Amino acid sequence: MHNMDQLEAGVNGQIKPGNLKEAMKAAGASSGDLWKLPFYKLHIIEGFNLRVRTPQYQAKIDEYAELLANEGWLNHAPMKGLVQHDEGTGEHRIYIFDGHTRLLALPSANAKRSARGLPLISDVTVIGIPSKKNGKEPISTADLTVAMVQANMSNPHTAYELALACQRLADEQIPNSEIAKRLSLSTEWVKSLLLLMKAPKELRERVATEALKVTLAVELLKEYGDDAAEMVEEAAAEKEAQGKPVKITKKNIKPNSPFTKAVKRSAPAMYDALAIVKKDPAFAQLNTDTREKLLEIMATLDKAKDDGAVDHSKQTTIFDAAAGDQGEKAAA
Repeated sequence: MHNMDQLEAGVNGQIKPGNLKEAMKAAGASSGDLWKLPFYKLHIIEGFNLRVRTPQYQAKIDEYAELLANEGWLNHAPMKGLVQHDEGTGEHRIYIFDGHTRLLALPSANAKRSARGLPLISDVTVIGIPSKKNGKEPISTADLTVAMVQANMSNPHTAYELALACQRLADEQIPNSEIAKRLSLSTEWVKSLLLLMKAPKELRERVATEALKVTLAVELLKEYGDDAAEMVEEAAAEKEAQGKPVKITKKNIKPNSPFTKAVKRSAPAMYDALAIVKKDPAFAQLNTDTREKLLEIMATLDKAKDDGAVDHSKQTTIFDAAAGDQGEKAAA
């Protein structure tokens, strides 16, 4: 599932305050110290969960699935849900903003329990959070983001996921110093994470997949600007060509010299010039070795040109896993 673009696009729509009791009644919940209701009655705020679907995160989901398969739902570890009013249906619904990983694990946990002859998990515990602060103003995306980060201290977000959180708060015009305070970070770290979010997508993706540490990414950005992304991709390509895991360190980075930069900028013009030379009648009069060298360069450039015509956005990447079933969709 490709969720990096969705995450970076931010959360669409405004929080529409709903009625907690009405939402729980519509979901068929039972009351007590905690609300108890079927997990498939829970909803999500699209693009809100900061987690990137990497193999590391999938491993955490699998870990929870095994725990839930063995122990069942742990009532003492409730999820947190925000009540919103759905204007389309007129219903008051519960949208999870803390507990996404456990919710994602439930379909797999139930599959394991079924195979073991154990009863399936249906009801889960949820703390219902009113969608208004002090009964007046609506709770904001920034407030929810802070709550989610603070609630996950035992399973900390990655640097990229924290960068997403910083960007959300910055988009709400919250000063860096206040972002740092609310997310328990240093102001300098917030500045670095926000710099990362302005970097080319290729570099952000390397950080998101943990192939590149954010500290090195920021260091390269400060020193080389957008050229940093190209340097990182060249280092990654070299690792891939050698069949090695793509874990990029500073020693793998080869800074572009002024000459290398000039050659890259001039490549299209050089290609056009070679095409003209090839068509010139005098081309046949050139020394054989010279002609073969020029034709070899042309062939290399033609191959690169053909590859550039491919729409790589349609190719599968780590973020493009097939969408899960309805149970997983409800738990994203």
